[in-house]
Amino acid sequence: MTEDHSPVAQAPDSVKEKTKRTIYDASSGEIFGKNFLAGVAHALGQILVYLLFVAGVFTLAARFFLPVIQPYLDIYLNSMESLQLMQSYFPGESSPSQFEERSPSESTQQFSPQQLDQAQQMLQQLQQNQN
Repeated sequence: MTEDHSPVAQAPDSVKEKTKRTIYDASSGEIFGKNFLAGVAHALGQILVYLLFVAGVFTLAARFFLPVIQPYLDIYLNSMESLQLMQSYFPGESSPSQFEERSPSESTQQFSPQQLDQAQQMLQQLQQNQN
């Protein structure tokens, strides 16, 4: 005769009974628990793969596109610094309601020619410092 050498055949009777159970023998709680655990594991796996994909896309974008747009970012950052510097010379004049009410020509008319010259000199100094 042939002997069965599988782990189930060599296990004690209590283990054999547990391994012979089918889906029809399981309670609804057991089925729900196993499926819930499998769903959570599947969702976490998908999130991990998505995060790896996004990290890869950002790495490639930073490596290839950042050198192209870096000069524009520098200009933007310098403009923001100069605007903040100008706002420090003229406190209280940067409220959003004042910008909404004024036309572009009116906003420059309130500055004296000396103040405009100072602003131009500051911008020129910032440009020279970068070069």
